[in-house]
Amino acid sequence: MSNMPKIIKIKWVNLTEEDKKSITFHTEENYKRLILQNYFLYNHRARRDIAIILYDRYQKEIKEHPTHIAANKNIFSEIYSKLIQVSEDLALVCMILLKQRTPLQVYMESDNGDIKNFYVSAFKGFSDKEMIRMLGFERVYQYIESNAKLASEEKQNLKNIINQAITIEKNNLKILGNIYIDQLSPTTNNLEQGGPIDVYNSIKHGYKAVYPTKIAKIFWKEINEKSYDMMHQLLDDETTGKKIVRVGGFKEITTELVESIMHNIQFYSDSLFSICETALLSEKKVNLIIGKLRLAVTDEKIKNGQKIKHFEKCLCGSGKHYNKCCDLFRNNSSYLNMLKELEIM
Repeated sequence: MSNMPKIIKIKWVNLTEEDKKSITFHTEENYKRLILQNYFLYNHRARRDIAIILYDRYQKEIKEHPTHIAANKNIFSEIYSKLIQVSEDLALVCMILLKQRTPLQVYMESDNGDIKNFYVSAFKGFSDKEMIRMLGFERVYQYIESNAKLASEEKQNLKNIINQAITIEKNNLKILGNIYIDQLSPTTNNLEQGGPIDVYNSIKHGYKAVYPTKIAKIFWKEINEKSYDMMHQLLDDETTGKKIVRVGGFKEITTELVESIMHNIQFYSDSLFSICETALLSEKKVNLIIGKLRLAVTDEKIKNGQKIKHFEKCLCGSGKHYNKCCDLFRNNSSYLNMLKELEIM
């Protein structure tokens, strides 16, 4: 026992500044910020950009080699995988912000079932309290209530803006949830069938498992007899003998289908960027979120067909002219500098 090393308690005052920084970094809040930054700066655009490259290749192959069915099938599958990945990214970020588990648990331990459950909840509709937590609006409400310079009428106007932003984001998540899960029972509100993404997840390992070995069945436990049947349909059309793809119930690959998938990738990507941006900004400068929310409300109304001129009252409801409100905020130097700071935090 005499040879056992002696345990020495290290006092905080004796640590170097580098050691202190290293120790204090390892907190749940810092892990959350690091994960959000990763999605904000990289993932949201990486999936989309790779999909665009694949789509360009797909168009070229279809034009120059329309009979290359196997090649076209592979490109389609890769494009579809980007839809899977960006939908998973968005779900993970939202689950972290909802504080369902610690950031690292969500990031490292979530599986397909967790992702699907998130989108079922999104389709059914999150509560306003959940949306406030997900979007980081607790701090915004605190800022509004504690700011003595704001008149009661202006405070109410800002709360209305927050409510509109919550409605917009809730509807976006509902649409994205519908893309993911496909269908809920109208009577029980339970999941009736998995959507295209769910089917894809069950077979994504699958071309090698069409005629599975015992080892393959052990490795891919989520693959069942229904999946095997689905994969046979994926590979062979018994009528013509040609190889086809029916990923997620798609009977054939068409340009319209691929364009629809590209649109959905962009939709998921935009939502991921917006939610990460709001969450990160809420920790830095809450007042900038107000401008961002106003701009989001205005842009949503413009997207839905409303018109606005520079000297008319802004669509966000601030009472200011558009050129001195949302249009001005687009190039707000404080906001743009804060975005740059987020990239180097």
